[in-house]
This record gives sequence, C-alpha cells and structure tokens, in this order.
Amino acid sequence: MLQPLILLLFLLSCCISANAKTIELTLGHYGEHIAAVQKIFATPCEDNQDYYQNNNQVAMESLIFCQALVAAGFRPVVKIKPYPIQHRLHLEINKGNIVSAGLTFWSHQYNNEVSYQSQPLVAKGQFEKGLYVIAANKAQQDLTQLASIKQLIGVTNQTWLNDIKAHKCIGSPIITATSFPQMFRMIAAGRADYLLTTFSMHPDLAQAHHGVKLKPIKNFKVVFDDSLHFLVSRQHPQGKHLAEALNKGLSILNHNGKIKQAYQAVGFYLDKTKNWQTITCQ
Repeated sequence: MLQPLILLLFLLSCCISANAKTIELTLGHYGEHIAAVQKIFATPCEDNQDYYQNNNQVAMESLIFCQALVAAGFRPVVKIKPYPIQHRLHLEINKGNIVSAGLTFWSHQYNNEVSYQSQPLVAKGQFEKGLYVIAANKAQQDLTQLASIKQLIGVTNQTWLNDIKAHKCIGSPIITATSFPQMFRMIAAGRADYLLTTFSMHPDLAQAHHGVKLKPIKNFKVVFDDSLHFLVSRQHPQGKHLAEALNKGLSILNHNGKIKQAYQAVGFYLDKTKNWQTITCQ
C-alpha cells in the first residue's frame, strides 16, 4: 500500500508543478543578505524546509515569501536588487520602483495609498526581543533590577521607530547606528552596552553575528504591540496581482502551520522566555 501512495503523491506534485504559472519579479532586499536570498529563489523553495537559515530571520521570510507564491500556484523567477537599509526598501516600494521586498515590515509602516499589506505573519503582541549584552559580561547578564538596566547605554538603528520607542520605555540612554553590523561592533568596542534583538534557538540564547557574541540579560524582554506583514507596491504594475497571490498562499501556509514553524526556527514563541518580565512603558 505504501508504494502506490508514494507514487500518487509524486504524480500529484508533478501535476501541481506543471500547472504552475511563471511569475517574474524584481524584489528588494538587504545587500548583506543577497547570497542567502538568491540561493533560496534559485532552487525549488517548496522543497526547502530549512527555516533556520543560519539564524537569519529575513532570509527565512524570503523563503516564506517564495513558498506562499508556490502554494498559490505560481513559479517565481526572482531578481534581487540590493539596498543598504530598510528605510530605502520601504521608499522604493512606495514609489513603485520595486514591487516588494522579500522581508516583512511593521504595520505602522503601511500606507494604504501607495502599498498593499499582506495578512500578518506575526500578530500584535507576539514579537519579542531580549536585551543583549556582550557574552563575556556575566554581571550585566545577571542584572535583576530595571533601575540597574537604566544605567546601561543601548544602541539601535536610527530608523527603527518601534525599537527606539522600546528603548525609551526601558528608560536607558541610547545611541544610534546606521546598520545591524555596526550595532554589534559598537557593543564590542564598549561604546554601548546592549541592543534589542530577537532570541535565538541556542540553549544559552546567544546571538553571534559579525564576529561578536552577545547574550541576553536574564528574565527581561520587550514585547512589540505591532504586527509583521509583507508590503506590495500599489504603484507597480504587478502590485495588485502579487498582493492577491501572496495572501492566497499565506492563508494556505498559515493553515498548515508553516508560518509559525518558520518563526519558531529563528527563536520566536520560546517556552524558555515565556515567563520573563516584560518591560512596559510606565
């Protein structure tokens, strides 16, 4: 019985692939992630179950983007255009210079006049970040009082409005950087003490990027009252068609539990941090 069933599933898969319509897209993405993202779109993404993507959330989101289009009945042929920061990506989508980006944006960045917003990939109140300090500084990792954390210096990207708001709620002074790698380097150089970033799947929750290893201050986290979505340009001739296809595919992936599975792979919805104290605005 097993062999006929396998054959049936194989034939069904072939039929779906044969009936898929090719859709050619130019998407924007961060320049530093181009290699990982190009690899995702260069192979049949429906066969790729590596949602961890070397602990890379935005690469994982590109995989979900691709799989949503396949689930909707399309075979994406994608060219990636690099941009240095999210702010530029957002502007290019709003202007219609690119149809979309293979990564998510906050709902507050959505402008109904110039873009379409997909259904949420992460709902409001489900996006958490830890306060990450240099891994060698155990004293900072063991801080137990918010008053002590307020004495630290945070670093964030100057265009990350939700993160800036969270830092203000924490109450510590902040300095700004232009990129994620620069934030890590500023902590390594001692110019800042911590940054806000998502938790990892490592047993110690460590995040290692750009040659710098960080660990979270234990038992503290921030939660964002915002949701994550793909944005699609209304100004681009492919915009309406792409937005409809994405939502159709995302509904299928959500029903199958693939979206939650993908975000769990990069450190979301962790039982380990579920009961950590949430720092809120006073």
